[in-house]
Amino acid sequence: MGRSLVQYHFPRKEDLPTSLLAWVLEESQHVLGIDETRLMGNHVEFYKVGCCAFGFLLGNWGFQDFMMEILASRNVTETLNEYFVQWNIERISKTTSITDKDIDRTIVMSMGAFYDYIFHCLMTGREFDVFGSLANLTYMSAVALEGTGSYQASDFRRDPEFVNSINMALRALAQSFESIVNDDRTESIR
Repeated sequence: MGRSLVQYHFPRKEDLPTSLLAWVLEESQHVLGIDETRLMGNHVEFYKVGCCAFGFLLGNWGFQDFMMEILASRNVTETLNEYFVQWNIERISKTTSITDKDIDRTIVMSMGAFYDYIFHCLMTGREFDVFGSLANLTYMSAVALEGTGSYQASDFRRDPEFVNSINMALRALAQSFESIVNDDRTESIR
């Protein structure tokens, strides 16, 4: 695929990674069997979707260089941050927008730190702990949105059954992505 074809379908630099993230999040929900109703207001289910999505993007499917390149761009990272925060709000917040500036700041800063840490790990060759990092991020978001006492940090654990279910979902997600690439159905990613 040539650069001009990519630019035709994704005119702005931010469009390609945002489209990929949207597809990965949606497909992660699908392979985990988590519909919108089950996800709504449920931070633990949200955590599972995030572990699957970022496990795929940072795992052995060849997206590490792509992630490093897009996270190196402040504009792209900011666009991804805005997309993910909005995705988060639409699915697990009791309201469709956050008017409380403290909550907004907590979530945006948490996501920014999450992306910065991913970039740091990719640049230094360190392993990125998807489960642990997302557990912290999801817990902070849950507390910001729901208040203290609604969730405990231990709600976002990674017992062997959880890890196994995510690994199975990652294989299904990889197969889904391969079928799109092999079938030349790139329209579904846009």
